[in-house]
Amino acid sequence: EDDPIIVAGGSAALEPEPMAPFFDAFALGEGEELIDELVDFVRDWKRAGRGSRHELHRALAALDGVYVPSLYEATYDADGYLDGTRPVDDAAPDRITRRVMQVLPPPLTKPIVPFMEVVHDRAAIEIQRGCTQGCRFCQAGMIYRPTRERSVEEVVEAAGELLANTGYHELSLMSLSTTDHRDIVPMVHALMDAYGDRGLRIGLPSTRVDSFSVEVADAVARGKKHTLTLAPEAGSQRLRNTINKLVTEEDLLNAAEHAFSNGWTSIKMYFMVGQPTETDFDVEEIVRIASEVKAIGKRHQGGRARVRVSTSNFIPKAHTPYQWLAQCDAETLRRRHRILREGCKRAGVQFTWEDPEKSLLEAVLSRGDRRVAEVIETAWRMGAKFDAWSEHHDWSIWERAFAEHGLDPADYAYRHRDLWEPLPWDHVDSATTKAFLRGEWMRTLNEEITLDCKRDPCNVCGHQDINGECTHKISELVSMHRSGDTTKHDRTVAVAERVGAPLTLV
Repeated sequence: EDDPIIVAGGSAALEPEPMAPFFDAFALGEGEELIDELVDFVRDWKRAGRGSRHELHRALAALDGVYVPSLYEATYDADGYLDGTRPVDDAAPDRITRRVMQVLPPPLTKPIVPFMEVVHDRAAIEIQRGCTQGCRFCQAGMIYRPTRERSVEEVVEAAGELLANTGYHELSLMSLSTTDHRDIVPMVHALMDAYGDRGLRIGLPSTRVDSFSVEVADAVARGKKHTLTLAPEAGSQRLRNTINKLVTEEDLLNAAEHAFSNGWTSIKMYFMVGQPTETDFDVEEIVRIASEVKAIGKRHQGGRARVRVSTSNFIPKAHTPYQWLAQCDAETLRRRHRILREGCKRAGVQFTWEDPEKSLLEAVLSRGDRRVAEVIETAWRMGAKFDAWSEHHDWSIWERAFAEHGLDPADYAYRHRDLWEPLPWDHVDSATTKAFLRGEWMRTLNEEITLDCKRDPCNVCGHQDINGECTHKISELVSMHRSGDTTKHDRTVAVAERVGAPLTLV
């Protein structure tokens, strides 16, 4: 009764079950308003001396966006598969809907400044929230919708306060896809005009694979050019189309040409290995593209040119079109890593990769049910800690912990789910509907693309039911259908032709 109240949040809280027994509550969704409500509620509850911890749990469950695990029970069928997670107290709703901010709150301008050097030792401003490009493996892009932008004026004013309050000279413009901001170029110029004479340096996360994004990076670098980071994600056009990464090889090579010819000496490219429908050919295409990028670099920068391929392993994530799919097995991942390692070595390209066992553990945590919590505690008692760091990760500890509880990690990571099978996170409503996610999985199989609703008509993903801007866009879509407007069809055809997607499916 006297223990601290433990609450978790963030996007990982949308699949809370593996950690459910360790927390009093999960704050689901965007937390700026919700955290204030939670803190005020618990403070008032304690001051009033209103009762037991269980009674507090029942009261917390009444707050929108708050999931209280103790008020729910997971049940399993005769084969040990999840039958569902249901409330066992009338104070708990059947489903908990994540909170979404209709309008972004003011940027943080008085952060805590650490007294020691840290990894991200710079100021940061979130210039927009959300991404609707629709990459089908990406949980953030599926749940953080719609895209909400800050104005140039708001960012410039906040940047001045932030730099003055922290003493930093480097400012990171943060978002899921920074160069997608409608006013990113005037924003960069306005920031440099306002604070450039004070030594301001602007940083960008990885940029989109196109020449425009490289031009933005040029404007940011202002002569201090070293490494440009791009994220093609897949080597072949077919695989990029299936995951809805709508960039072409021409886009990538043009971006490399622009970068190396304008003074950049190094390009880092992110790819993902083990994606749904991937073959060895798709992996070999990564080597071929990296070789071509390296050749472009040598032509412009000679021996100074550096190209690095960094790969992650595909992890099926909750609330995405791939939440039902099996992860690629460790043996296949190792073989494909070997293809990349040998090919990149021949091409003079640096290559880094992720340990398959570490990715297996991540897949278990990404799709696990409440029974996994016992495994986590047992592994911790056996000495597991900091498993995201290679020097601390010891897969043998986790193998023993799973065995002690009679659970097989492969059943969580390597098993395909039926599209109508109960999932451990079904009681958490991300606002993106299962119907939309199933449709996107079928589009994967058909290599069919989905447009970005930021600039194109609504895709009816589910957020139209909770967000005002999305409600307006679906009204426009209905009007288009009624009037016979073919804008969406025409745009889809145009983009499909550009990326080589099958037109018969549009």
